[in-house]
Amino acid sequence: MKFIFMSLLFLMFFSWGKVTAVKAEESLDQLVAEAKKHNEDIFYDPYKISREEDKFEGFTTYTLVEGGKLFGCSDDEQDKRPTLPTGVYFDPQKYTFKNGKVSYKIKIVFESSNWLFIGKGKSLVLLVDDKKIIFSGPGSKKRETSENGFFENSEATVKETAFYSVTKDQLIQISNANEVRVRIIGEKENLESCFNQHDFVSMKRFVKEMIQ
Repeated sequence: MKFIFMSLLFLMFFSWGKVTAVKAEESLDQLVAEAKKHNEDIFYDPYKISREEDKFEGFTTYTLVEGGKLFGCSDDEQDKRPTLPTGVYFDPQKYTFKNGKVSYKIKIVFESSNWLFIGKGKSLVLLVDDKKIIFSGPGSKKRETSENGFFENSEATVKETAFYSVTKDQLIQISNANEVRVRIIGEKENLESCFNQHDFVSMKRFVKEMIQ
């Protein structure tokens, strides 16, 4: 009898613990789902699109955030980055206007401990499967500084942003390429780098969901 009682007691505790664990897992899943729904920064998603609406000008901008991180080429001799600690981002954008018009841009963000001063005019050059595409823009008119760096443990204290008009077909061409090399021409020096696998995956997804 004592053995039966102890067995029943053990089963009750085991069942209660199992139910509690399941509830805890469900609660965690709900938390993650809610956090992702509200775009909480604590959950990092390598693919993220920001949406900004300009009600005064009547258009909405969709940007692939840090879509191309441009960490460098596989062959070192082609990775001609400045010796400074840098972060370089290649972010495609889609602009939709109330009148139905749609246009596209490439947003280049450069972060470092010193300025590159992205030049005006033909300052962005791509080699897309060895085919050269040259983009013109106004240069990095938007420039920011941060004494503590732009993210945790970062030595990048300056940031500059440049925009270039691009066509739908050019974005599709870039996303379908096997190799993309990037040259950003600055007033002080040039920066060269390449798309990595993450960049291609993000670009393909952006083109598929936002363009095609």
